[in-house]
Amino acid sequence: FRRMAQNKSYAAEIALKVHNRILDEASCAAMFNSLAALSCEEEPSDMFLLWYCWSRSPDRQLPFWALPRADASLFTLALNGVGNLPFVERCRPIGAGLAVLAKFLVAPEALPLGVYNTLAHQAPWVHSDQSSSIEVQTLLLGQEDCEEYPPYCLRWHARALPATLRDRLLRKCQEGIGPLDDVNAHHFYPRVIAGVSEQMFRLNLGLLLSLQKDNESLQLYFDHGAESQRNFVAACIMCWFKAAGFAFEELRSCVKAGSREQFTSLWSEFHAAFRKTGPLSLRRMYIRGPLPNFLDVRWVDEGTVDVPILARTRDSALLTAQWLNMLIVHFGLQDLEPFTPEDLVRVSESRGGGLLAGPRFEGALKIVSRAVGNALHRDLAAETKTPSMVVPLSEDKYDTLKLVTKLAVLTDFIALLRATPSSLGKFFTELVVALAGASEKGPKPSQVHFAAFFDACFLLQGLTSDNEGLEMEELMSAYHANQLPVSLQTVEEIRWLHENYYGRRDKTTGKVVSRLERFATICERLTRIRGSPIQTVEFRRHFTQTIFVGDFLGEANVSVEPPYLQQLHFQLMCDCVPRSISAAGEVLGPSVERGDAPEAPESVFKLPRDEPFFTANGGDGGGFLSAGNGAQRQWERPEVIEVGWPDRSPVVSCPDVVEIDAHTSLYLHAVVRVRPGLQPILWCMGESDGCYRLNGLSGQQRHKDGDICKAFATNAEAWQYMDRAQGAVVALDGCYLRKADDGASWVVVFPTSRPPDDASVSMGNLSLRARRFCMWPLCHSHRLVNLGVNTEALQVIKLVVWIAWHMCQSEASGEGGVGEVNVPPVVVPIDVDEPLQKLSALSNHVEQSLATQMFPEGDETLIAAMQQLHRYQQCEKHLAEVLLRILSKMKGQQRDDLGGLIRTESHRRAATIKAPFANAGGAELTSLGRTLQRLLVPIVSKAGILGSPATTEAWTQLELALEVCYRGEQLPRERCFAKHMQITKSTFANRGVAVLQSIYRSQC
Repeated sequence: FRRMAQNKSYAAEIALKVHNRILDEASCAAMFNSLAALSCEEEPSDMFLLWYCWSRSPDRQLPFWALPRADASLFTLALNGVGNLPFVERCRPIGAGLAVLAKFLVAPEALPLGVYNTLAHQAPWVHSDQSSSIEVQTLLLGQEDCEEYPPYCLRWHARALPATLRDRLLRKCQEGIGPLDDVNAHHFYPRVIAGVSEQMFRLNLGLLLSLQKDNESLQLYFDHGAESQRNFVAACIMCWFKAAGFAFEELRSCVKAGSREQFTSLWSEFHAAFRKTGPLSLRRMYIRGPLPNFLDVRWVDEGTVDVPILARTRDSALLTAQWLNMLIVHFGLQDLEPFTPEDLVRVSESRGGGLLAGPRFEGALKIVSRAVGNALHRDLAAETKTPSMVVPLSEDKYDTLKLVTKLAVLTDFIALLRATPSSLGKFFTELVVALAGASEKGPKPSQVHFAAFFDACFLLQGLTSDNEGLEMEELMSAYHANQLPVSLQTVEEIRWLHENYYGRRDKTTGKVVSRLERFATICERLTRIRGSPIQTVEFRRHFTQTIFVGDFLGEANVSVEPPYLQQLHFQLMCDCVPRSISAAGEVLGPSVERGDAPEAPESVFKLPRDEPFFTANGGDGGGFLSAGNGAQRQWERPEVIEVGWPDRSPVVSCPDVVEIDAHTSLYLHAVVRVRPGLQPILWCMGESDGCYRLNGLSGQQRHKDGDICKAFATNAEAWQYMDRAQGAVVALDGCYLRKADDGASWVVVFPTSRPPDDASVSMGNLSLRARRFCMWPLCHSHRLVNLGVNTEALQVIKLVVWIAWHMCQSEASGEGGVGEVNVPPVVVPIDVDEPLQKLSALSNHVEQSLATQMFPEGDETLIAAMQQLHRYQQCEKHLAEVLLRILSKMKGQQRDDLGGLIRTESHRRAATIKAPFANAGGAELTSLGRTLQRLLVPIVSKAGILGSPATTEAWTQLELALEVCYRGEQLPRERCFAKHMQITKSTFANRGVAVLQSIYRSQC
């Protein structure tokens, strides 16, 4: 190839065609590894080949030296010309697994600002004709010209969200946000440093609505400074909204109808306060509590923040590798090889596919921490000659804006380390040892530079009710161990927060005691921080070239669009219209709303106009995208027409027509493929409501026990028919495809479970049941895969979940006497969304922590969560026993006194735990008891209990769910929940496990 490339007439377009024809996935992977290992460009043609191979697997880290600094034409051609698919289409199936450089190209809105700007300086052409970097401005909040404390500033940057993401977020929050009445949800600290997500958006807008003058909690927190502090909090939130590109009317549309006038009044009131001058000007007032000093408006996908780093799971390895590579890029760690998920975890062949620590797992944090410390030591030492990050002004004043900006990328990484025990202390210990550079030769940072670094970390981490000062305690301990100095001014700011906000000095004992009970932990930690014998040095922080926040918010025409919204060379992944099947013609796209995707700009790569997009290419006559050698194919989607499905949410079993294949996967995903085939038939499966089976020619002889609904010419036509059904569920061999709420895309669901012989989740004397023996997961899964749970039976199950959750909450809070519980009444139809969310979060936290932590016994939060789950399971089991006795006596003894049975069985074990269906005397039913009676009446009457012991579907399903919960074991009758399966649930789950293992083992 190199010899061919030396020919001057051998253009890049010709090379692209050659690559597309002769290189498959495995060849590209081998070629990429070989070229990336060279660490430099040996031949000009090698770079084009390296870019091409990387575009086939953008989950790998492209060497930083391979990113072109100027000329972009060949680079974009190599990436966008793979198989006639734009680069963004190849990135879509990988999602969160994209490499840092790939994210910079197609998902820059998700990168931390520091990482984005680092890459933008290396390749300024990517998103703009001039410069792709985003400038940072310094806004003054208060304490201007104050002798005791430095001016309090907020670092702001314009980074509006792409319209697709912003509009989707606004739709989700439409008329759904009101004031946050629970002060414990925010402590008047705006969450503006954790990116933009639905959760952060709701919290900040709700907090803004809570900043009323008559809010008594403001006085409790800030005493006589409550009025000025609420304006400062509002300023931080309003600047955050402005940076993300949200206008007033858009925010107002998300406020509940009853609070809109209040929101409008507050908005005007805050702007009026910012415009005040003279003694009432906010710019000279003191800050009365902790506030953030920078904003982060990158987009954060919900769910990714819950994955811990440095844990032995695949998700954790993926996230950890991402972050370690971000630090390598940001701090320019040239001597450190980028990390891959395989460096951190590996598959054990001897343990049936389990995960073990990878070759670089144990020392990853130490190596990167040391490397970051060495880089900072080098940079700060260079400051003694040419200051740029710590610029001296006058009278011990220094401008450290650039240093703070450089260290900002560590904030999120440090926050993630909190979830992994002992990692935080290890990080600061190794970083400060390298920063001190006792063994390093050459120039060293001055005492002022060490103090500046500590002060910058203090600004970024802060002392808040969320972090409780943990990071600053670890940093202070590392500084003390290495005998490094800190700033006198920083020590004074810590003292003020300790004695004036979080605590008060007792005049009799001289000790600082916590003002509020919720501040006890941070107050004790601040006492230890201040008690450390540490050197101090004169250093005063002072940011120059600031803009008063009132003047800034008053400007109406401030541009907030970042350079990457131009989509100059690459289309953003969030704006890319999803394809129903893509990535080698077979991967189903993720859930993206079609109305969210605008048309691609003309600069984005497109197919030539004279080339037909769909051509006939395939064994079963379906429409495919022709891509040279036929490796890339795309299903043709005909115009959507009304499909007369007999059921709105059908369940279609079609393992012979649709399959999952992970053998050729290059990433951590598999392909969903419609098999080639002719003349499939859709059968209605007997008496199973809403259940169908789709068979090809080979499977029609085995399944004739039903009515024919529809026949198709090809499997492709059958898939297109199913693809237009609303709420459809497609049962494959070991998994489901569930139609997403947008009605256009699909979600893969694996109904896997723990093997029956697996040990229970336990720690010490606490032991938890597996989820399959609880009732609450059924409320989740019944709709997810259309299990056909009877509506009447489901209402009773939800009632049990509601009562059990509030019973365990009542026990935890100590409300009521012995055996008494306080359960709020419930309205039919019963809504258990909140208990389900909390139970799911608790279960995920417990199972994940026990699987990843080496010493979980020392985690008090984990122990409390296990105790709460244990109480819930005991309450659920007791309620299941009560209802089982009621049903058993009605069926066995032909009892017709339903109310009497409920009263009797509710008091059977009243000495230990009381079911809240009857009052203390047992004479009358409570509100919950009457609700239970009302829900059981239709089930009992339809089952014909008065005449015979015959039962109905509702009775059978309810009895089964209660019996599984009470006995804690799997029952043979459990198949009644899944009549659309032609195999047992255990076999189905085992096949799902096999599919998942094949995905995890997929190698390039």
